[in-house]
Amino acid sequence: MIGYVGFRFRPEEVHISTIAVHPDWRGKSLGELLLLTAMEKALDMGSSVVSLEVRASNRVAQGLYRKYGFRFTSVYRSYYRDGEDAWRMEAQVNTRPYRDRLAARRQTLEARLQRPRPDVGQNSGDTL
Repeated sequence: MIGYVGFRFRPEEVHISTIAVHPDWRGKSLGELLLLTAMEKALDMGSSVVSLEVRASNRVAQGLYRKYGFRFTSVYRSYYRDGEDAWRMEAQVNTRPYRDRLAARRQTLEARLQRPRPDVGQNSGDTL
């Protein structure tokens, strides 16, 4: 398995409970693809809000979520088993401007995923 996303649907709100990408596949925009797909499904289901929790230390994920319109709403103290806090974030999604922005992100992401990547460090004699 390369990655997965899980979410719960309640009237008016979709809550993303998990997004995960295998470590060997990170940095290839697959997490963003999973998030985008979940956001599109939330809109298809008639949701007006999408929420999630993210580790306070996970700046990479927080940046991705902000890119998709998520804003910090509260802190859950010692939310994770190791005692780390979680940040609750929400995105207001059921507006025409948001839908348009999501469609543009889909086009950009698909173009990026189809672009060939150079094999850096994989040529004969190269070492890392």
